[in-house]
Amino acid sequence: MHVHKNRGSSLLLSTCQTKQDSILVEKCRAALITEDGMIDLDLIQNHATQGLPDFEEIRAIYWKLLLDYLPINKNLWHIFLHEKRTLYKQLVAEFCPASK
Repeated sequence: MHVHKNRGSSLLLSTCQTKQDSILVEKCRAALITEDGMIDLDLIQNHATQGLPDFEEIRAIYWKLLLDYLPINKNLWHIFLHEKRTLYKQLVAEFCPASK
């Protein structure tokens, strides 16, 4: 797309970027919704190489998956995160007793 230095072209360019961002958000969101709960890590990696939107925590979830912090089985996230939060509270109580 060729961009001219007038207002109309700037508006057109920003609209296209918004539409492209919207498409990327939908692709990234769709990759996290599966029937069996298993996330395709190859697809997540592919999306990550194209850039990740900072929208509705998509970037944070993708990073947690890519860094192997979250399991690829989405059905286990609730249990996993509960265990991590419980461990965090125990560590805070142990090492920062004044912050209760």
